[in-house]
Parts: sequence; C-alpha cells; structure tokens
Amino acid sequence: MGEGKLGNTKVNWDDQFIIVDKNGANFQSYYEGVDGHPFFIEVFKSSTIKLVSGEVFTDVRSRLDLFKQTIQLNLAGDTSKTVLPGKITDIVFYDTIRSKPYSYKFQSGYPPIDDLDRNNFYQVLSDGKVELLKSSVKKINKLKNEMSGELRSQFDIYENYYLYVKYEMKRLKKDKEYLLNLFADKRNELEQYIKEQKINFKSIDSIKEFVAYYNSL
Repeated sequence: MGEGKLGNTKVNWDDQFIIVDKNGANFQSYYEGVDGHPFFIEVFKSSTIKLVSGEVFTDVRSRLDLFKQTIQLNLAGDTSKTVLPGKITDIVFYDTIRSKPYSYKFQSGYPPIDDLDRNNFYQVLSDGKVELLKSSVKKINKLKNEMSGELRSQFDIYENYYLYVKYEMKRLKKDKEYLLNLFADKRNELEQYIKEQKINFKSIDSIKEFVAYYNSL
C-alpha cells in the first residue's frame, strides 16, 4: 500500500503527497460551524491525474477542494491524502449525469491573474490554441439572521471565466467585438460563423462553441 504503478515504474505516493489524517481514519475536510462543503463534487470520484513530472495515474479516487485549491485522494483502507500544491498539472474527474458518462478537466500552472496564482485549478471548457477556462473558488462568508441577530458561516462559490491566449491570461468579456478583436487573424471566418449560428455572446455555452470553432480553423 502507498505505491502506484506507471508502466513498469513504481512510484511511492508518499513522495508526492502529505498524509492529512495521521491516524489513517477517513478524512473529512469540513469546517466546524460552516454550512456546506468546500469541494467541486463532495464525494470522491474516479479520476486521471498528471503530475508536474509528467507521470500519469489512472483510476484514482479524488476530489477538488475549491477553498484550498488542492486535490484530496482517497486511497486503500480509507486513507486520505492531500496533494502538495504545484504537484498536479492536470486532473480529469469522471461522473455520470442522467445515466450518461461525463468528465470534467481541470488544469493548474497558468500565469497569475486577479487574485489567482499558479496553484489555482481552472476547469478547461475549450482546449486548443486558445483555452476557455472557468475559475471556481469557494470562500467562507458570515451571514446575520435579521430576526435573532445570530451569525452563521457558509461556503459561497465565486466563478469567473478567462482566456489563455499566446501564453497570457485574459479575463473574458462576453462581448462580440472584444472576441473578434482578440481573434483578429480569423475575423472574416468568425463573422460568417456568428451570422450562421446566431451566437449569443451573453451565453457561456455559445462562447464555448465560438472558441471551439476558432480553434478548429
């Protein structure tokens, strides 16, 4: 126990991870007095993990902590570990929605922007020469009950969208001219695509299709 295999090479998990529950008991990263949970998906899901070294591990049960921006692993015997920041570059979670398989790809290592650093994980919505990225961060906020005056805390999620273009991070603007100017090398083709597809630039799903089309040109 404590080792994973990559091809014919054995890799010791403890070289990559910190044990977060020293007693080996099932780890629950919830915060006393805080409503909700800090995770992208609360339960551990099957995943494929790529380390910064290039090593890839498949069928690893893990979950993403959006509060700490770290990955937790659920290993044999309910031992749980938290990955050291900067160790993972890619992780894909596998889920089932309405009986259909679905996956979520996250990556870290992008240049800092706003209050996000290289250790933040972004969900990759569109991949290619331009990447459409979604940042999801959970924070703890305090709320006051207007009747009793009692304070309580809860996890709230904050979502923002970015474009990774020519090694630079840019905050997404849901604006037609902004995107056409950003992708000026294919402006004519994109303008034709907008007319044919009636792209709604206020919809992230439409922008996702728009970026995917640009990447296909």
